[in-house]
Amino acid sequence: PLPLPDLTAPDFPTWLKTWWQAVVWDAAGRPGDFETWWVAALQRGGWFKPAAARGAEFQLATAPRSGGTADGVTLTLFAHPFLYDGRHANKPWAQEVPEPVSSLTWTTWAEMSPRTAAGLGLEKGDLVKISTSRGDIEVDFFANPSVRDDVIAVVMGNGKRTGGRYTRFGANPVDIADVRVDDASGALVYSGGAVKASRTGGRSRTLPYIGNIDQDGRHINYVVSREDLGKGDGPGSIVPQHHPPTDERLEKAGLHDMFPEPDHPTYRFALAVDLNRCTGCGACMTACHSENNIPVVGPAQIQKSRYMGWIRLSRYFEGEGEHPDVRFQPVMCQQCSHAPCEGVCPVLATYHNLDGLNAMIYNRCVGTRYCANNCPYSARRFNYHSYRWPDSFNLMLNPDVSTRDMGVMEKCTFCIQRIRAIKDRWRDEHQTVPAEELNDLTACARACPADAMVFGNAKVSDSKLGEQFADERAYTMLGELNTKPGVRYLARINHIPSVAHGGGHGGGHGDGHGSAHGSEDTHGSEAPAAGGHH
Repeated sequence: PLPLPDLTAPDFPTWLKTWWQAVVWDAAGRPGDFETWWVAALQRGGWFKPAAARGAEFQLATAPRSGGTADGVTLTLFAHPFLYDGRHANKPWAQEVPEPVSSLTWTTWAEMSPRTAAGLGLEKGDLVKISTSRGDIEVDFFANPSVRDDVIAVVMGNGKRTGGRYTRFGANPVDIADVRVDDASGALVYSGGAVKASRTGGRSRTLPYIGNIDQDGRHINYVVSREDLGKGDGPGSIVPQHHPPTDERLEKAGLHDMFPEPDHPTYRFALAVDLNRCTGCGACMTACHSENNIPVVGPAQIQKSRYMGWIRLSRYFEGEGEHPDVRFQPVMCQQCSHAPCEGVCPVLATYHNLDGLNAMIYNRCVGTRYCANNCPYSARRFNYHSYRWPDSFNLMLNPDVSTRDMGVMEKCTFCIQRIRAIKDRWRDEHQTVPAEELNDLTACARACPADAMVFGNAKVSDSKLGEQFADERAYTMLGELNTKPGVRYLARINHIPSVAHGGGHGGGHGDGHGSAHGSEDTHGSEAPAAGGHH
């Protein structure tokens, strides 16, 4: 332990800082300026000496290789993207956020191809028994079109007998795995063992949060081929939202719409999501949980479709064969200018404010859930319980966001607390908020490692958000409903030429005549051309 010098100070914080300067900073070799070093030490939680690297030895004698008794099927284990190999399994946020591909939570599952699953007689919600020479486990299953027919992949991370109260959900596939050391890297390898799978007849207690495996022909997530981008006449530039041509005279007179445009005198806060950058990592979902005091409801409530997260990461498999096009799309409240939810609320608990937000007044809400029924984006969440944070856990709450009680509807607010804070700060300077101050204001935009989200004021056309909105890949989800969302998506770019998907405009443009009209498109919905969002 470091010595305690004889120091005098008027209060404890001053004494503590003086002691760190006299003792710890000195032990660290007095690197640079003390104030800078002191702030960095506070951020890191202390000063730490570099630890010497230690080698690890693995006793593999107790892990015999599986016998070749299976029907040509190989078992492989893969790390959970949030729990990894189980070291993060005791973190409820990591358990609660749906895994991007399977959209499962709080469980262990086996992934296999749809053909393999059909051969075993497995249907959605069934349990499957995975057997090797070392034992067997019962897990959920997910039919993943990307998995080979001769492979069964089981996720690691759950089913731990030690490590905390949240680690024991599901089963631990490591118990039955064929573990060996890779000759080249020296790392552990959890694949290559023979396995046999069978249907147990039991039913899962955890269903995928995302119900659909593809878009079912609907125009939600678009891609555009690189060669068609900007041409305006290729299959990647078909406009799926078929609107009648607009009359400039009517637009000038304000008679081009059945509903008046809401007044946004200074701000029209909006969000752009670049699907070409989104990797489906789920960081935005966890950041939203943390920022907005969203409760962790657990597997029993998720089974009842009572997940409370404000952002839904939709995942779609488009195309046939072993290499489908996997698409991710974060969906939150679209902050519509013509919001269907606002008109049906009997107590005006949700309304459109001057900043372009679909705002919520929690104290007015009486829980009719009419707004959720009328939302075409399924973006609203209802509190079936009054969730509580016991002592010590309440310290994790954001004091700028109220917690919601049973019977209250909630949804994405574009982090209204952050908007109010930055508006107040710049109002004191008698200025509007500069565009560059808004780019990553929301928790989801700031947490995104790929910078796929850009927040801002849509009234400023020369901002980063304005550039995204003017991009030829930009479109609004379900724009044909004329809800005029404040969220625009930028279609993902693929590198498959139009010759590869038949030319023409395929059967995915919404005319209803399918592939008989032109060539069949096996790549799902195409992106709208510039101007396709009205």
